[in-house]
Amino acid sequence: MAQLIKLQDYISRYQRNIFQYPTKYIQLKKEQWEKARHEFLHAKDTGIEAASLEDTEPLRSPFWRRWMRKEEEKPDHRPEVEESPVSMAERKQQFLDGLFSLQLTWASKTLVERSFLAPEYREDERLKFYLQRLPDTYLLMYRPIVTIKKAQMEIEPLLIGPHGVELIYDLSAIPGETVYPSAEKAWYVEENGKQRKIMNPLLSLRRSETYVKSVWKKYNIHLPFRKVVLAPQWTFSGVKEPFQTDYIGRERYAQWLEDKRNTTSPFKHDQLKAAEALLYHCRTSSVKRPEWDVDEEESREE
Repeated sequence: MAQLIKLQDYISRYQRNIFQYPTKYIQLKKEQWEKARHEFLHAKDTGIEAASLEDTEPLRSPFWRRWMRKEEEKPDHRPEVEESPVSMAERKQQFLDGLFSLQLTWASKTLVERSFLAPEYREDERLKFYLQRLPDTYLLMYRPIVTIKKAQMEIEPLLIGPHGVELIYDLSAIPGETVYPSAEKAWYVEENGKQRKIMNPLLSLRRSETYVKSVWKKYNIHLPFRKVVLAPQWTFSGVKEPFQTDYIGRERYAQWLEDKRNTTSPFKHDQLKAAEALLYHCRTSSVKRPEWDVDEEESREE
């Protein structure tokens, strides 16, 4: 599960120590998953109905209980009744959904500060896709607000892997069958024999590239990066990819995803150094947390 180190302009605890929290998260995840897996298998072997996500032993630990409690206390929280998982795959998905909520918390709150998380991010399927389908050693900055030549703007998601960075323009939500890239301001998309225009994704990716290049130059970073136009339902027709650019359509999407899922490399120092530098030049909007909003257990974990 990739790690969400920056979301928009929210405060992130990864900003406090990018060299500590990625490893800490992986250790926590492994420990809790082993407990959840053991509980599920024990319930299955003994014929006892597996408990719901909130009732399982690993999620009764102070760490998980606290986050579940705070989720329930939110004004927009709507409790859902979950059926007990009948397979290990369902159990794993329940566990990943719990981690998704935790990731949003880590990406919007520290011990002393917090940002106000927009409710739509809890339902953002693309954000959930990146976090749940990619390995732990990938770090995600999701639509961060950055400073470029003294101007602040939102850029495309940055995926920081052990061997390089990908600047991703995601076209998954736009219907279409075939796309005709060009060097102009617009591309043509064909669907059911009809064509329409969309904005050239490379225009936005070049702004993201400008930001990454400026950070690389300032801190003497040499981690490679590529621009990616991601369109898993489309076919790219008759065009040569520009320099340092990949068009990932229907034919290449499965391999693109599989290559990342097969990554076994641990975190690299250059990767974490690059993430630290990128985070430093992002805008952050947050407020102080009142003392009653922080409990003793959270203070120890921070």
